[in-house]
Amino acid sequence: MTIVLIAALLYLLATGLLIRGLTAGASAPPRGWLVPAVTAEVLHAGYHVLVALNTVGGPDMHFFAALSLVGLGMALLTTLVGARGRMAALGVVAFPLAAILLVIYHSYGHAPSKALAGSWPPMRGWHCCPMPR
Repeated sequence: MTIVLIAALLYLLATGLLIRGLTAGASAPPRGWLVPAVTAEVLHAGYHVLVALNTVGGPDMHFFAALSLVGLGMALLTTLVGARGRMAALGVVAFPLAAILLVIYHSYGHAPSKALAGSWPPMRGWHCCPMPR
């Protein structure tokens, strides 16, 4: 839960810094929002990896896990494009959305996918190149 809270707070901090920079009247906001945004994204991705490694039967493959990953992708793309100085204002929407989706994903709970539970890792016993007899 600590990783989730820190990531959510960093997303909100990046949003606040973006809003402050955009209301200052500069053509491009100062880049102070990049550090909290990138740190939040690393923690967000790390939380997904941590859950996937600690869930018996494979990774989480439910609706809220997918939404959280979409929020992470939106935040990553916003950071990449916004770092160049264009479209940084999109972070005002993308970062809080990523924070909310991460918290919802954490709150939903984690269980192995029922569809993958019997077959994880995929194709157990399958070999790339069968041995000739």
